[in-house]
Amino acid sequence: MQNNIKGQKFLVTGCAGFIGSFVTEKLLAKGAYIYGIDNLNTGSLNNIQHLFKNHNFEFVKADFCNKRLLKKYINKVDYIYHAAVRGIGLSTANPLLELEVNVRGTLLMLELMRKSRVKRLVYASSASVYGNIEHLPEKETDSTSPLSPYGVSKLAAERYVIAYHHLYNLPVVALRYFNVYGPRQREDSRYGGVISIFIHNALTNTPLYIYGDGNQTRDFTYIDDVAEITIKSFFVKDALGKVINISGGKEYKIKQLAKKIKNISATNSTTIYTEKRLIDNIDRRFGDIALAKKLLNYSPKIDLDNGIIKTIRWHRKNSV
Repeated sequence: MQNNIKGQKFLVTGCAGFIGSFVTEKLLAKGAYIYGIDNLNTGSLNNIQHLFKNHNFEFVKADFCNKRLLKKYINKVDYIYHAAVRGIGLSTANPLLELEVNVRGTLLMLELMRKSRVKRLVYASSASVYGNIEHLPEKETDSTSPLSPYGVSKLAAERYVIAYHHLYNLPVVALRYFNVYGPRQREDSRYGGVISIFIHNALTNTPLYIYGDGNQTRDFTYIDDVAEITIKSFFVKDALGKVINISGGKEYKIKQLAKKIKNISATNSTTIYTEKRLIDNIDRRFGDIALAKKLLNYSPKIDLDNGIIKTIRWHRKNSV
């Protein structure tokens, strides 16, 4: 795969975000040239500051929904990684902007790509498209019933991506990420990744808040696993036109997670149970990764304990 990437040009939207920054970093390490676009509304320059010294990285602070700008860069590149998105907290506060950015922006990109020579687009979708389904683990063939504006917008954009493959033969892949965590993930948002928030609170001896009874479950995926398989999906022929789950492949209760983080960090923080929030409407989350194994030879390398250890180490060095 290294030989395939070296010298190839990539457009990465949301390059200063949590996942986007890791994909950008790993692509650069493999010899790619990156045009990165991010408006920094949720992304951070801190995530990519160390990449500025790389002459193969060109950063553009801009909204990717700008048609003229997007066309300029799409016409320059071989591949597109589309990770720019408004998050779940923002979507709940302003669903109309969610439609504008997540859906219309993606559709604009597909239209421009249709008239370009781009070899493949990888779209960063989300497990939020499933909603609460009756049977677990969640499979790509299961029905989807998202329960937030964010989930609805991700599903709509994903459907456009796949529709353009079938209608116009666009080379695309959609990856449904499950609860990605690791270094650089924001801990300063009520709606951020629960692992990042719990670790930050544990290391600062503040309470770990659990919304509800803690029996809700999630399937956590370490960022390095996500970034590596994302890059691989650009070059696997059998992945074309597919929607593929990318998860850790295990289900954990949130109260288990809190206990695990407190034990590993050796904290004296308390755990406080409080009322559910508006967005806390998913009871269980557990992704089937059989298709990812079959098509991409995917197998998570970092288990939850080791991922937490790595993330705690980063937080101790960088954020507390």
